[in-house]
Parts: sequence; structure tokens; C-alpha cells
Amino acid sequence: MIASCNHFSLSGRARLQTSVTPVEDAQHKCALRRSLQATAAPQPSTTAAGIKAELLTSLRDTNRGIFGLPAAKKNAILGLVTALEAETPVPSPTSCLELCAGRWRLLYSTITITGVKRTKLGLREFIRLGDFVQEIDTVHAEAINTVDFNVAQLSMVGGALTVRAGYEPVGPARVAITFKDASLRPPQLQKLFEANYDLLLSIFNPEGWLDITYLDQEHRVGRDDKGNVCQPSAKKAVKSQYSCGRSSGERLVELVMMKVIITRQPLAAGHI
Repeated sequence: MIASCNHFSLSGRARLQTSVTPVEDAQHKCALRRSLQATAAPQPSTTAAGIKAELLTSLRDTNRGIFGLPAAKKNAILGLVTALEAETPVPSPTSCLELCAGRWRLLYSTITITGVKRTKLGLREFIRLGDFVQEIDTVHAEAINTVDFNVAQLSMVGGALTVRAGYEPVGPARVAITFKDASLRPPQLQKLFEANYDLLLSIFNPEGWLDITYLDQEHRVGRDDKGNVCQPSAKKAVKSQYSCGRSSGERLVELVMMKVIITRQPLAAGHI
């Protein structure tokens, strides 16, 4: 009887293997993986959810803070950031860097381009800033930061500054960031920034270190060695009590060089 049961089990398994296509098998495995990730991923507390909602409301019409904000507005935003950091569900984020994988969009930064810098870079009327996007590759420990530009007087020519950096965990919440290279495309945009390229790169060069002060499936906050706030971010050296789960969705970016707030949403297809 045992032998016949084994025979039935093997033959049944064989029938299943021949009746399921590779595509169907891959879809089933993907759905199972997403289900497991959803249960394992750390979730923000009710308090954190309320703070995030208030913070996102405060960030409306701020243009990510890149051109500066009134002191009262900036202090109110940073107060909410500090409150959110105290509620992080991942107190040891470098042990859960899989949560950082994917695409992120910058919502807010304390890095500013004002005064003479803004004038030199033509960012008053001539050149407009688009999305700030970051792609984090946790397999190769690399982050690619992309800043989009549109040039109004060149039939809205689009282009981007792309900065590639490597990172290495050096503490429970801190990563060391090393600049690799940068490029500015297309050639028309490169020509426009030619005289002030070093200034542009000095603003967006992420080299140094970054503390990940808040991390969940949708938002990151980061504080760097230059005193800026950006997202991703790291917090205190406390062992995480949560298992790490990688989100199946794409995430929108943060730039790894400042203190930032970020939200996760799918980017439009083909948009970098």
C-alpha cells in the first residue's frame, strides 16, 4: 500500500508538471512571494500614519523645498519629520536594505538652490526642474540619482543629470556613500550647464554618509553628514524586531544626499 501511494504521488506530480505552463508556474510563484512579503513587511504604526498624512499635506506646493521656504513653514515640516522618525518600524534599517530597493521620488529636501546659485544655473525662468528620482540596486549596492530638467526656450528640451554612487553599511542606520560618476544629457543641456557644471554637481553629489532615520514600505527619511534631510534615512542603533520584506511595487525616489521625505507610487512606464 505504501508503494502504491508513492506511485500515485509521483504520477500525480508528473501530471501536474505537464499541465502547468512555465508562465503559469512563474505567475503562481510571484503571487506567493508577494503574499509572503506583504505579511513580513514592517508596517507603520497608527501614530506614524497620522504624522505622514499631516506631513504630506504640509509638503503640498513646496516644490520639494529646493528653492527655500519661509522659516516657520520649514520648522513645521522638520517638526513633523522628527516626530515621524520617532515612530520608525525599522530601527536598524541597514539590516533591511531590501526595503530600499526600487524607485523613489523626492518629496522634500533641506538642500536648497537659492540666490546666486539659482541664477547661475538658470533655474529662475530658463530651466525648470522636473522629478528627482532615485533607483536603488541592493544587489550591486548602488544608487542612481536622476534630476530631470526642461528648457523652456529650446522647445521644452528635456534632459537629466544622472549621478551614480555606491554605498556600504557602516552601522545599524548609517551607510557610507561613494561617488562613482555623473553625466548630463542631452548635449544641448550639457552645453547650457557647461560653465557651471561643477556647481551643479556640488549640489547633487551624495558622497559622504547618510543615516536612515525612518523606513517603511512607502516612505524614507534620511539625514546626511552635511546636515541635510532626505529620504532614504536611518535612525538609531537598535536591533530591528521586524523581518525584512521586499515590496513588490515600484517606489518613487529620494535623493541620497540630503534629508528628504518620499512616497511610493508606480512611475510612469519608461519614465526615469
